[in-house]
Amino acid sequence: MDKKYLINRRDFLSKSIHVAAGAVVLNRMDLRSLLTPALSDQKIGRICAGGEGAWFDLKAKPDLNSQTVGSVIRDSIIPWYHTTAANRVDLNSINQRWVETEGGYVYAGYVQPVKNILNAPLSELPSYGDKPGMWVEITVPAVDIIKKGPPGTYWLQHALKPRLYYGQVFWASEIRTDESNQVQYLLTQRFGAAEEYYWTPAEACKPITPEDVTPISPEIENKKVLVNLARQTLSCFEDDREIYFCRVSTGPLLSKGWQTPPGDHPIWRKLFSLHMSAGGGTGEAFDTPAIAWTSLFTTTGAAIHTSYWHNEYGFARSHGCVNCLPEDAKFVWRWTSPVVPYEPGDLTWNDWQKGSSRIVVVES
Repeated sequence: MDKKYLINRRDFLSKSIHVAAGAVVLNRMDLRSLLTPALSDQKIGRICAGGEGAWFDLKAKPDLNSQTVGSVIRDSIIPWYHTTAANRVDLNSINQRWVETEGGYVYAGYVQPVKNILNAPLSELPSYGDKPGMWVEITVPAVDIIKKGPPGTYWLQHALKPRLYYGQVFWASEIRTDESNQVQYLLTQRFGAAEEYYWTPAEACKPITPEDVTPISPEIENKKVLVNLARQTLSCFEDDREIYFCRVSTGPLLSKGWQTPPGDHPIWRKLFSLHMSAGGGTGEAFDTPAIAWTSLFTTTGAAIHTSYWHNEYGFARSHGCVNCLPEDAKFVWRWTSPVVPYEPGDLTWNDWQKGSSRIVVVES
């Protein structure tokens, strides 16, 4: 079960943090400090844009042209006081939202909404199949890892400081206690990636049980997911009744290369988590690990899934997929058919005419 802690603003500003250039941030070189009670009850965000060491301006007002009063760097953790609209429209950006934090304002698209939930480590792994193991979700903003063996993916080979991020889902296959008496799980990606393993603090990983992923309203047969490219929204319908709504981020409407394909599509494959990569050498390359709650609906790779690398929901910016917050992608994953077995956590559905929920993508 998760540990719950209380904290007020003064506690947040005094525990595990330091002030840099007018912004309150965590020490990014010691992300294990996130595994403390200090951040569990404060609304927080992670600076998720750019590469390792990238930095972004803090502004005195929610306005790109206002005075710069500080800076924040990638993987900094900031207190999230308010989300506000820009004082003045920035014609170079569709998203006009800003986050008020300690010391100023930062562009909202750069800030992943996160939590810091600590989990009680297990003493042994459960068995849901032939061997012990379980799916786990990262429930802290970010956590450092220790590689076991050679890296198999481009991401791990080239990461200067490999970390796992809030909302990712991995398979845990072993447990150990290190020399500092910290319990760790050995995590891996089961699908879409070359074999590789990393030890990760167990407190950062929430065990996912079969009960956590039971189907939602399985007795309802007529289900449809409607994705509107112009409005950047997703709606779930049972018969003609809308029962769920969220904002999403799709591929650009007019893009020939990365548009989310309009049409009536069946879900043909679903996975707990999938490593996604494409476009090597074209200037559009990406290599992204452990994308959770993936529902593929075209054979070209378009899917509904979580994203932990931006906060641009409501605006088009993906490579053709439908990016969602973790809670939204998980709802769609659990609510739609087909139903994925816990072990192995992946299902390909061949009969697209029945037993598969429809993803209807419209342009307006």
